[in-house]
Amino acid sequence: MAKKNSQDKSIEKVKKKVLKIIKMSEKEDSDEKIPVDTDINSAGPEKTDIPLTAKEEKKRKKLEKKQQKKAKKKSRKLPVRILIFLAKTLFLRIPAVIIILVAIALIGVKIYLSPSRVQGLIVTNFNGMSNGKIEMNVKEFSPYGGFVIEDIVIYNGPEFNSTVFVKMKRLAIKYGLFPMLIGNVRIPEIGIYKPEIYLEEKNGVWNAAKLMKPGEKKEPEKKEPEKKEEAKKDDKKEPPMKEISLPVAAEFLFKFVLDDLKMYVKGSKFKSSVEGLTFSLDIDIPPFKKIPLSVEAVSLLKNMSIVLNPKEEMKVSFISDEAEASPPLVLTWKLLFSNEKKDAPQFNSIFKLGMYNTPVRFKNIYLTPLNFMVSYDLFYNPVKDHLTLNHLGVEFHGKKWIYLTGAVENVTKKQVIDLKMKESDISLGDLHPYFRSVTNDYRTFFGGNISLAPLTIKGDPDNIDIDGNVTLKGVSFSIPGTSALIPYLNISYLVLKRSDDMIISSNIVMPHLYYTLGKYKSGDNGFELKTDISAFNNFSRVVIRNFGVRLYSPDDSKNALDLAVSGDVMLKPQLAGSVSISKLQFNKPPLYAMVPEKFKKMLDGIPVSKPVDMNLGVNFFLGDIITAKLNMLVKVPDFQVPDLAMGLDVVYDKNQKVADLKSFTLGSKAWNADISASGKVDHKVVPISDADIKLSVKLNNPQMKQMQGPWFLGGLVDINAFVKGNLDTGKAYGSVKIEKLFVKNDEGKIYVDDMNMNFPFEFLFKYLKKALAGESQITITKEQVIDSQFFSEKPNFSIKSVRAKHPARDMIFEFVKDFEMYMAFKNNIFQIVNMKAYVLDGALYGRNILFNLSDFNQDNMEFKMILDITNVDIAKLDEPDPKKKTRDAELSLSANFSGRGLNVKKELKPVGYIEIYKIGEKFANKLMKGLSEEQGQSKLGVIGQFAMDNSMKVSTFNFNLDKGLVYATVTLSRGAIGYAFGVENNQIKFDRITVGEFLRKVKQGD
Repeated sequence: MAKKNSQDKSIEKVKKKVLKIIKMSEKEDSDEKIPVDTDINSAGPEKTDIPLTAKEEKKRKKLEKKQQKKAKKKSRKLPVRILIFLAKTLFLRIPAVIIILVAIALIGVKIYLSPSRVQGLIVTNFNGMSNGKIEMNVKEFSPYGGFVIEDIVIYNGPEFNSTVFVKMKRLAIKYGLFPMLIGNVRIPEIGIYKPEIYLEEKNGVWNAAKLMKPGEKKEPEKKEPEKKEEAKKDDKKEPPMKEISLPVAAEFLFKFVLDDLKMYVKGSKFKSSVEGLTFSLDIDIPPFKKIPLSVEAVSLLKNMSIVLNPKEEMKVSFISDEAEASPPLVLTWKLLFSNEKKDAPQFNSIFKLGMYNTPVRFKNIYLTPLNFMVSYDLFYNPVKDHLTLNHLGVEFHGKKWIYLTGAVENVTKKQVIDLKMKESDISLGDLHPYFRSVTNDYRTFFGGNISLAPLTIKGDPDNIDIDGNVTLKGVSFSIPGTSALIPYLNISYLVLKRSDDMIISSNIVMPHLYYTLGKYKSGDNGFELKTDISAFNNFSRVVIRNFGVRLYSPDDSKNALDLAVSGDVMLKPQLAGSVSISKLQFNKPPLYAMVPEKFKKMLDGIPVSKPVDMNLGVNFFLGDIITAKLNMLVKVPDFQVPDLAMGLDVVYDKNQKVADLKSFTLGSKAWNADISASGKVDHKVVPISDADIKLSVKLNNPQMKQMQGPWFLGGLVDINAFVKGNLDTGKAYGSVKIEKLFVKNDEGKIYVDDMNMNFPFEFLFKYLKKALAGESQITITKEQVIDSQFFSEKPNFSIKSVRAKHPARDMIFEFVKDFEMYMAFKNNIFQIVNMKAYVLDGALYGRNILFNLSDFNQDNMEFKMILDITNVDIAKLDEPDPKKKTRDAELSLSANFSGRGLNVKKELKPVGYIEIYKIGEKFANKLMKGLSEEQGQSKLGVIGQFAMDNSMKVSTFNFNLDKGLVYATVTLSRGAIGYAFGVENNQIKFDRITVGEFLRKVKQGD
């Protein structure tokens, strides 16, 4: 019931409002009635015949139309009349009132914000917010048109003594606010004129940071992560827009000027200043309604100008303890656009950066004034998408290092490039003074000129040709101990790119090269290198069509090294391919004229005088299974080897860890020589889990053949070796057989006659562990204990004679004859039993000589020797004629010692004895010096040494060896006056001395 009453009240209110509107409209109608008695459309008094004037007739027609309009309104229905009234109120009366109010407000704001009032507001607010203060003169101010402020000065706070922070002659911003509302954006001036900025640091704080007072810190509001809407799969992508259409035409004008900026920076460790920096920006776009979404959008521009420092030079300085630079600095950049000619709109850009004789200092080093320039000048036509490069250059000391010109078409699409390097002259001599000043290195020198021209680059990124040259003239360098001079060098190169493929070729020519190593100067060297390489599918495959190197003597053009290589290699997905060295020739004689003097002696040690030739072919595949095949042919005329051939075929399974040497051969048919090997090695267990390898070496030349120079060789050599098993159970075994081997050298007077050997060997890997554990492997065997000819093995090694040039006479002398012995290799022990030989008219007899290789470490190798030397006449080394034989020159001794370690750089530790029971005077004196002298002084004393030197002679030496120490006893015999001066018991006993020290003193006693 209450709800119904409220509805009735609402209806009554609406009725009252409608009736009020009706009364108001009737009142308006009654007010607008014209007091005229005559109604044109109704009957009334008779018309008068008095004619109306033109003015009265016009008035009458106007009145008539007005009455018709009123009659029409009265004839409308009430709802229609209400709607018309509401529409007029909403769309005419209310907006008119708002516009009037806004206009009044804008006029009020402009009247209120007068220049003086704005100046006061700015000064008051700035001074309240900062630690400093501001002064200015507001000349003009309009919130709708801009402002002009002159003589602006901002002062620092008290911390910086209230000094000037910023000064500005004039600040102007002019715009049109109301035209912007209809798309006419015009900002004819934003100008900053003659600003000066003074930055200063005190106690690690800059005045800019301390100018404003700190504000209240507000906690940042936590933003809830936005939920990303998942794109609907069914949504169809709309085609990209080509242009944007505006509802009304718009235009744009913008001008900005920064005139003569000066900035001064004073830090705690440096000072810097910039003066004369000017920048301007001017953009003019006529009215437009459409914006193309492409490069063609630049066609909207009428003019554009961006200019940095049009005067080019500006004053820039920097001073610190580390460096110093003084003005002027050349810096300018211009970007200009003109569209006044519709058929040829274009951008023009100019850039320069450099210095003209600018002094520069690094620490306390003052450099020669710098003079360099980097610049470019280019044009770009956006409609044709064409760029023209007038030049791109780098200059240093007036020389053009780089001077590039050309054009690029379709810059924003698929570029078509046409560039040329016209000039290039890089002077290393101009750079050297700066290098010397910066590094303070007066011992290094370099000079000469390098040119990168000519160079052409043509094509698009998928099909491009690069053709160029690099030329060096008079290039030299020198560092302590080394120097070089290259009078001329030329590198020509050509790169052709076709999609994913590429061809690269180059040619390096250096006719002359001179260098110095220490005080030794080289001769003239010539060098050439040629390459021709093709790459396919982004370097997945590389084909080396030709790679050639030639090192030659320019004096006679003879080659010292000549190399030619070709190949075809797959780099992806796995490395595989083939490489062929079709020519590799080494020729020693031309090198004598090319290398420094000290290397000529090294060349003498290379035993070849004729060219050595080699060619080689390799096929390989590197994957889970690695394969390699190699074939090589070598020709060495000096060694009479015209056909040394090598072949290799090997497979390695990375997963199974098995290497399979299918075949290895090395041999010469001319020499009837052959080396071959094959087998497998399994190393699943490191270092080896199983092996089965065979090696064979054969040489069969019954007649003597010239091997190299004066060397001749003849005979039979047959070696067979096998390796089987692992390091626990495996072994290496085989045999070495030599029959009727003769070696002679008539020029060097060296002859080895009738060498024979039948030597079986066996090396057990299990003894390696024992050697590493420190166990001695030399044991006393039955053959060593029972020294009987009945149980002795027959000799398996013999040499009939060894002859050579006598050391003191120009004659052939027989040093050894009838040398024979039995040797064996068992249980990793090399054994020599019953070694016999005639040496210098005496006898050499080795009863037992043992040698253990151990783990192949010199420190762990073991030895044992029982040796007898009888009546060896050492005097024959001075005088071979028996008629001139020297008395007491024979040597006889017995030796029995053993030990571990053969590293002569460390202390030797033999144990045993050496007894010399017959010795010549000369040799005895050398041994005595090794025992009796210490730092040049005799350990026998003055009297004892006098007696030794003048009255006593050495009769015997007895050396006891104990863990590397020598305990010597020397027995003497009395001379003619020996009974007056003698030694007690005719014996001298010496304190212990290390074996190494004793041998060193004996050697110094020469």
